[in-house]
Amino acid sequence: MATTRLDDPTSVARAFLDARARGDVGAARNLVADDVRWMSPIYGEQEGEDELVEMQAEAFEETEWFASEVLSTEARGPRVLARVRNRGARHGRELDSEQLLIFTVHDGLIQRVDISVDDPKRVQRFWNAS
Repeated sequence: MATTRLDDPTSVARAFLDARARGDVGAARNLVADDVRWMSPIYGEQEGEDELVEMQAEAFEETEWFASEVLSTEARGPRVLARVRNRGARHGRELDSEQLLIFTVHDGLIQRVDISVDDPKRVQRFWNAS
């Protein structure tokens, strides 16, 4: 159940990204609406805080190592554009990818996240490696 409320969309998005970078699933969960929508070029559309948090946890659980670095954020009303660099290693494959995450924030909670990645096929191969 979502409980954390911050004053502005940028603070919410940054807090989520910081929690993600730490692998703090509980803190990330508290920043999203129960019915959050997550639009990913890799996983398609997901709905609900459990789905979003599980995908975040998998990044750390299913890799030898994973790091997520926020390169920039830009507020546009209720939306926050965040450029993120993800790096990691999994089953002998390396990941070094930039993403653009567009957060839509309402009443202090993330309602929607739209993601685009620099090279969807390369990112897909990384996550599908076994």
